[in-house]
Amino acid sequence: MALAWGGHWNYPCYHRALGRDLVLMPLPRFGPRLVTDSGSWNWGITIACRCGF
Repeated sequence: MALAWGGHWNYPCYHRALGRDLVLMPLPRFGPRLVTDSGSWNWGITIACRCGF
């Protein structure tokens, strides 16, 4: 048995490999609100930025 912690983008590969044996589980709730791992951090600074870089 294995547990893969990833996002929805992993589903097609896992489904091809495991077929009907694939089990999807909801994320555990750690605290008062739900959070997911499907977000990402993206940084961008425009050419017009006046932030001193």
